[in-house]
Amino acid sequence: MNLFAIPSPSSLWTTLHPIPHNNLTIFEEVINKTVSAGMYIVYDMQSNYQNLTVPDGNSDPLDAAQSTCDLIYKLDGYHPVSTVLNCQDYNFSPYINGANIVLYYAYLIGINTTFSPMRHTVYTLDFGYCGCDNCKGTLYDVRAHVQTFKDRLNILGFDRTKSVWTTPQAFGSGAYWNTAPTGQQWAALGFTSFNHGALART
Repeated sequence: MNLFAIPSPSSLWTTLHPIPHNNLTIFEEVINKTVSAGMYIVYDMQSNYQNLTVPDGNSDPLDAAQSTCDLIYKLDGYHPVSTVLNCQDYNFSPYINGANIVLYYAYLIGINTTFSPMRHTVYTLDFGYCGCDNCKGTLYDVRAHVQTFKDRLNILGFDRTKSVWTTPQAFGSGAYWNTAPTGQQWAALGFTSFNHGALART
């Protein structure tokens, strides 16, 4: 972990989302530096609660997200709980139960929109997976995911109690993605999501 990459207190950043680290000394240094910078920490529990991360992509039991959120609230009822969805339209309603924040994976930079290199199958909007569900490989995919999630929250009556956040792609050159996004592409992914209603980014 690069402690120098943590912004100074005068920057515009307000939160840091560190991925859990096996070295507790380094992780404690990150927390201390973040606190001294006056920032909040979004603690990542992916390794603790796997069913909060892409429960739809793993086809977890439909009540898994709710039961996990209930447990987190029992242990710490003062902080929001988020869930990340991999699919644009697969069992949305049960998988967002209990969560305050709904994030989406729209990792579109460097995908092959006709063939899945990981599964060695043809990819269409009806069949297969190319690393970005229902994606065409353009910024439209970000807009479509944000708007679809916002519309569903509104229809389900959650428009004032749940929010959509974004997770702009910051990796590539492996698995489904043949290249990583440039800095400008990463910024465009974030700005596009904010323009269409995402409230924050991790």
